[in-house]
Amino acid sequence: MSETMARPRKITGLNKLFEEIERSTLASQRNKKPKLIWFKSNSILDYFKKQFHQHNTCFFVDVLRDIPNAKYFLCHRYLDQMNHDILKYCVSLQKEIDAPVIYFANEYERRNRPVWLSELYDEIELNVRSAIILNHMFTGNYLQDNIGHEVINLFLDDNAQHYVYLCRDGKFNRDDVFVEYVVQVYRPVNTKHTLQILNIASDITPYSAKMSAMYGGHKVEEIFRFNNSQQDVCATFCSGSTLVPAQPVYLWTADESKEDDKMGEVINGINSSRQLHEYIYEELDEFGCSKKMTNYSRLKHLIEYGIDVCNEENLSKVDINIDTSTSFAEIYGILGRELPFSDAFKYFILKYPDSFLKFMVKSGYVDFENEHVKDVYREFQHMDIVVVCDKHWVVIENKIFSDINGKKGKQLSDYSKKIVDISQENKIQFVKMLLLPDHNKLSIKDDDWSVVKYSEVYRFIESEYLGESNTEINEFLKALKPHTEIDFNYSLMHKRFVRAISKC
Repeated sequence: MSETMARPRKITGLNKLFEEIERSTLASQRNKKPKLIWFKSNSILDYFKKQFHQHNTCFFVDVLRDIPNAKYFLCHRYLDQMNHDILKYCVSLQKEIDAPVIYFANEYERRNRPVWLSELYDEIELNVRSAIILNHMFTGNYLQDNIGHEVINLFLDDNAQHYVYLCRDGKFNRDDVFVEYVVQVYRPVNTKHTLQILNIASDITPYSAKMSAMYGGHKVEEIFRFNNSQQDVCATFCSGSTLVPAQPVYLWTADESKEDDKMGEVINGINSSRQLHEYIYEELDEFGCSKKMTNYSRLKHLIEYGIDVCNEENLSKVDINIDTSTSFAEIYGILGRELPFSDAFKYFILKYPDSFLKFMVKSGYVDFENEHVKDVYREFQHMDIVVVCDKHWVVIENKIFSDINGKKGKQLSDYSKKIVDISQENKIQFVKMLLLPDHNKLSIKDDDWSVVKYSEVYRFIESEYLGESNTEINEFLKALKPHTEIDFNYSLMHKRFVRAISKC
């Protein structure tokens, strides 16, 4: 038979291939052809082998023997796949036994394919592409009034199983795609071309009715029913293994946005502002081999070799004992607004001046012993907060969801010039502080400005007033808490999730 006549049957979808092989076991295989299945990538082939090994009575062999009670005989050689002796042996074996004989081969081996193959084998070409999904977390107006379904991506369920929700509607119905990884990403504050990886789900299985994701003793479907506009799907995948980066890892959407001092990779063309999940497809060359230096190959290499990872044990179960009470900052809708927080800092510095001075000394910013807070100004010559002490003035620039105004930190540079003029005129020493929430990834190159994180302030206040029944301090801590998280939405979604669980 000529090579032009040897065209394999095409099957789209892993489930259809499973069904095709299952059907072949229902009738006697005597005098029938063994099946040879062409796989486009190693990842799909390995996944298929693993599924058969876990769920079927089968044997993976190079030279097969008559083994009783075998449901399948599967053969795959990583090297020399088109070995004529092995291929012909599988043909002869199929004539001797009833169980199907199935031969796995990679697409790139077709160049070594013998011309007589189609006469002796039933060839099937699996028309499925490998892909890595970037799942953009906590994006969109839906989160203003609802629990983000993707909150489950950050927790293990009650049975220590990790389930994944695919933004935006949880639906996945792509028969032509094999999902190798789902990478949970979010866009840090004040970045346009940067994504940070939260975790990476692998060994993906579609969520089914047989599964039951439980959080706090309740099914996920019950928990999400309290959303104002509930969606049909509450979980998309079950992850067999989850990787958590041991240190921050980033993806950049263009070469010019890459930061050399940070761990990550450039993935061109990512558009998190428009799509809530994106497919990064494997690209094959003319021989069926995976192309190098593509988005897929770079991202896969980063995941498998470039990230210092921890496993799913670094994901925790939902803490149902957290404080879920609503702060006044949430009620008034000012939780993400900068000016009210600056006003609050002024109020607390004036009311608790000794605590402010203690924080400055304990944090090592300056020696404030034998000093007193004399006054606190807001918007003094456009500077957010200025604390006037006996010998020092403390300038605090508070940035929540905002960036430094002007190019190359011109705003801080202008403030520094004003400070120099005031200092020379009044013989005053200045301390310059940039106050940032932990989720604000703003970086500065001006060494004169000390960066103070909200988490530092939060921990100090919490330890200073631990056990005290101070309503205004407790309210201030509640307002600060979401800004101590790496992702601002994490704390809010965690609270909403626990609130919903408590209603069940």
